[in-house]
Amino acid sequence: MLFSLDVIVNLRNSGYGLHIGSTFIGCILYADDIALLSCSCFGLQKLVNICMNYGKSWDISFNPHKTQCITFGGKHPSRFVVTLDNIKLDWLDKLKYLGCFLTATPVKLT
Repeated sequence: MLFSLDVIVNLRNSGYGLHIGSTFIGCILYADDIALLSCSCFGLQKLVNICMNYGKSWDISFNPHKTQCITFGGKHPSRFVVTLDNIKLDWLDKLKYLGCFLTATPVKLT
């Protein structure tokens, strides 16, 4: 199932998520995969909620067991819990998105 442009518009218009200047880059979508990008945990939870509400409207379900969080440039927030459909999401040090591995810690090149 392909996502509608409506979800992107909803995410962009929310005011949350990552922006470079006035350009919204708070979500990356490919077919039925979505990555949400935010500068804060609070903003990330807001983006997740927008996707959940969109999904409920269009009978799309997001799987919290296949959804993970990662932090770049700092430690995982120890006290902030991101939830999807009232299920706590895991914070990882490394995850795979569209065949690319993303790591929370810098990789030492030799």
